[in-house]
Amino acid sequence: MVGRAAFARLAIPTRYLVGGASPHALRRVAKLLTAVLPAVRVVELPGVGHMGPVPHPDQVSAEIEASIEASIAGCPRGTTCAMRTLTSVLGNSQRLDGGALFGNAPRTVWQALYPPDDQNRIPLACRCLLVRDDRRLILFETGIGAFFEPALRERYGVLEPEHVLLAALAALGIAPHDIDVVVLSHLHFDHAGGTLAAWSEGRAPSLVFPRATYVVGSEAWERARSPHARDRASFIPGLPELIAQTDRLEIVTGDRSATLGDGYRLHRSFGHTPGLILTEIEMPDDQVIYRSDLVAGRAWVHLPMTMGYDRYPELAIDEKAALFTDLLARGGRLFFTHDPEIAMAGIARDARGRYHAADPQPALRDLDR
Repeated sequence: MVGRAAFARLAIPTRYLVGGASPHALRRVAKLLTAVLPAVRVVELPGVGHMGPVPHPDQVSAEIEASIEASIAGCPRGTTCAMRTLTSVLGNSQRLDGGALFGNAPRTVWQALYPPDDQNRIPLACRCLLVRDDRRLILFETGIGAFFEPALRERYGVLEPEHVLLAALAALGIAPHDIDVVVLSHLHFDHAGGTLAAWSEGRAPSLVFPRATYVVGSEAWERARSPHARDRASFIPGLPELIAQTDRLEIVTGDRSATLGDGYRLHRSFGHTPGLILTEIEMPDDQVIYRSDLVAGRAWVHLPMTMGYDRYPELAIDEKAALFTDLLARGGRLFFTHDPEIAMAGIARDARGRYHAADPQPALRDLDR
């Protein structure tokens, strides 16, 4: 490793540092470089196979140059930017009672947003987020899956008998063994059920991601292992034991995960369920916040709107208010797990001070901004 003084004496007007063979080594060099050469921008390009100063873009191929230019636009000077992309992936869908999903809000308020069927049920997505990062595939939640037996599938309004998430991943060219990390905000069945294989009569439950490391917050983990009588039905018996038996489990107590590494910050929420993990993902433009059930969809951006499933609705409102204030100050977007139409949106405030979703996106495909 060359010392700081030697880097400080560099006379070549370096534009880029490009690396692909060893991202960890690249970051060590990048940390030293950006400390003494604030003008340097470090961009990680998988497959380039080169790490070092590039004095002029003419020295690299046109294909590499195009990749550099596309990445450098969102990489601030004096920083390192990995090639991180976001893709929304739908799992099994549901129809649940609208009154339960909107707590004390009357039907006349929510039915205009989500018209109910003849059983008073409204449509819900179980949307997951796939992050490609450092040649890893990170899956934020797994949806409800297809683990229920037919009678329970009918009770909880799961529409498809097959494992929709696995089919959606396959359509992207991703097999279950390709997933490196599964992040579970909590272990309610509509967020963790997709970790299990589809129900088959006489077959014991089994996990479907054979290589994945599971990341779970400590409070959410303990709640799943020892639920309260009020929410016991929301958890899957035996799932914590199956995950623990893999020896690929990280129970996180702070705001960082050793498995996820840099670029991810974990917040806690207690209004919906104790210790709900809210993951902040750093992107070149701003932060994308995976807020799970704290803000399940655009309708719940309105502060007073809570779910009947929330353990502490007033606390959930306070947590949303703090989140939205922070997002407006720093800039950021929300990823929605349950909204049937919208995958991601920003936050805005109208003249009356009411929050609402802004610039909604119905789906994400390899989003890199």
